[in-house]
Amino acid sequence: MLALLWSGFAFADCSLTEDLLFQASTASDVSAPRAGEVLSWTITRGRKPAASGTTADSCEEIGIIEVAMQRPADDTDTDDTVGYLPVIREGDTPDGMVLPDTPLSGPNVRILWNDGAVNQQDAIEFTLNLIAVDTAGNVGGSSEDIEIFDDGVGAACDVAGGTSVGWLAAGVLLFGLRRRQR
Repeated sequence: MLALLWSGFAFADCSLTEDLLFQASTASDVSAPRAGEVLSWTITRGRKPAASGTTADSCEEIGIIEVAMQRPADDTDTDDTVGYLPVIREGDTPDGMVLPDTPLSGPNVRILWNDGAVNQQDAIEFTLNLIAVDTAGNVGGSSEDIEIFDDGVGAACDVAGGTSVGWLAAGVLLFGLRRRQR
């Protein structure tokens, strides 16, 4: 299993870390790959282990940004021969995220970081580009800007059962309004 030292944290016990780094070869290709198209992106934030008394999942504290890429139809490079080097164009990465200096495998590029085993996460916002790199090491085009953002998780205090204070307050308000109408 791969221990991701580039992330600033080793995820040795997490199954999410397999096959993340792109494998270069000794291919004699001299043509740079064309930029890939960004189809979609998702973000999953790290969480505190469940309070059920069971052993914590080794992946719970990991934040994941996953970008689905598509190769241009007229490009001779394929998903198997192109990886993507992540580059921050604007903003700051979240605490604990260090981008690798080698390409990541595609077409679903995953960037992992230690997001903390807590239920309160800071908001994040930055602009990411993915630069195409083929197995021969040819550096190609860059994706369009990918605006990565997340408002954070659990900005209000959490209470038992994971219910936020905001939902609790809304319930009390609705109950009070309903009583007043009678």
